[in-house]
Amino acid sequence: MFSVTNRVEEYNSELPKFPIPEADAMAKAGCFLLPLAGNDGKAPFFKGWNKKSRPRTSLNTLIDLAAKKSSFTYGIRLDGICVVDCDTRSPETMQIVRERFPESAYVVETPRGWHFYFRLANKLECFTYKIEINGVEIDVKAGHKNQVVGAGSIRPDGQSYRWQSMPFSKISELPVFADNSKSSPRDLEPKEAKPKTNILRFDGQEFQMPLGVRNKLLCEKAVEYANGDSSHEELLQNLIATRNIQCEDPMSVSDTEIGKIADWAWGLRLQNKIYAGRKSEFRLARNAMDICLAQRGGSNALLLYLFIVEQHGHKPNFLFLLCMAAMAKQIPNFPLSKNSAYAARNLLTSLGLIICVKKEVKVGRYTVEPAQYRLANALAL
Repeated sequence: MFSVTNRVEEYNSELPKFPIPEADAMAKAGCFLLPLAGNDGKAPFFKGWNKKSRPRTSLNTLIDLAAKKSSFTYGIRLDGICVVDCDTRSPETMQIVRERFPESAYVVETPRGWHFYFRLANKLECFTYKIEINGVEIDVKAGHKNQVVGAGSIRPDGQSYRWQSMPFSKISELPVFADNSKSSPRDLEPKEAKPKTNILRFDGQEFQMPLGVRNKLLCEKAVEYANGDSSHEELLQNLIATRNIQCEDPMSVSDTEIGKIADWAWGLRLQNKIYAGRKSEFRLARNAMDICLAQRGGSNALLLYLFIVEQHGHKPNFLFLLCMAAMAKQIPNFPLSKNSAYAARNLLTSLGLIICVKKEVKVGRYTVEPAQYRLANALAL
């Protein structure tokens, strides 16, 4: 096992391009480091990198992952940090930065401009917005949902990021972020205007079926009614009542149109194509049960197969993961132990009931890309 110190000492021979000293300095300063890869060297290695529950990546693991992807970049997730990202390097850009933001001595020169580092007064804040003035483009990013490429990184195109000054030794050294043009950065975020809807009142309740969306909403209601109504005629009468009460200009929706919607929804019910949450059915091929029970340990395999089909059987060729720890949390009183569940998975794979489309990728003892599976057509076996 290498220590971080060992890795820094090996910098010149083992990974001459990966910025180990710079990444090590940022880790010691308390920054949340991310492994990056991709064609531009800026894409986070992990899915869910911006979740608060995401554990930090150690420097040793970061270096191992970089070697796996031949990457010489790393990212800094902006927990408690705000970065003013200038995409144009010009006197005009610098003037805007000086007028709008506090002075920061911690600046990284990027291939197109600069990164000015600040800290957040409220560490839990998370926001992003864009400034465009006379051809100058500036992105302001803050919080755990945002990240920037770290200093010392070298992209696949050879472009690099480097400190214009000494790096900060701890986040608390950074100046507090403020935007002098607005009281709050959120004031600058574009806000989409909500479309106005016509609200009709009936017996003190509010209904929204305005012109332009009546057919869509009536179809949704038809599916809802079809799942509980006892006959096609009851469904039709409920839809007619809904039209009369909730639709704007109800007389322009003909009985013929309502009848067609009722026919369509009732047809879905007859074909068992209406999902009603836990009060619904799903198909299971009988020969899949026969194939499983003919094997030793087949009852566990059949049980796991039952859970998989229930979750994914209605989505042809859908790729899914099989994490037994997650299944145990999601399914109350999950009846299989971890070892039994993995043995059942292996049996289902060998029997051809599930297909491993992509094998897991490991770096050392770390799983960086889990295996992906899809259900086979059991009737074809």
